[in-house]
Amino acid sequence: MSAALLNALYTKILTSTGSGGFANTFSSRVYLNSAPADTALPLCVYTGSQLVRVRTMGGTSQHSLSVTFSMYGTNEGSSTLVTAQLRLKTLLDGVVLTVSGYDRATCILREQGVPQFADDSWSIEDEYELVGQITS
Repeated sequence: MSAALLNALYTKILTSTGSGGFANTFSSRVYLNSAPADTALPLCVYTGSQLVRVRTMGGTSQHSLSVTFSMYGTNEGSSTLVTAQLRLKTLLDGVVLTVSGYDRATCILREQGVPQFADDSWSIEDEYELVGQITS
């Protein structure tokens, strides 16, 4: 079921390729789990982990998936990544996604990182949670 949640997230990211969109910030270099070798910066890699399943009263089941967005930029400054971080928040925080097999899934910002400089590049990590509801 985590694949369905990640697919819905990917679909949402693909819609942000227009001017001022999240994926546009990275020239559509947004990857699940890992980026290809020697990919130019800036780029973003997002990873899903810690799927938690909880049965609730009334015959529903809740699936919760942590997703970390790791954004990397050139050594020219962190402003591109800060802009991307704001665009990601606008794109995902509080948004209800359509997910195959779920009644609904909501994306929630859990932690926003701060720019860090290491190995001649800038990076920021943000953590989101996807919470999906299934009615049995």
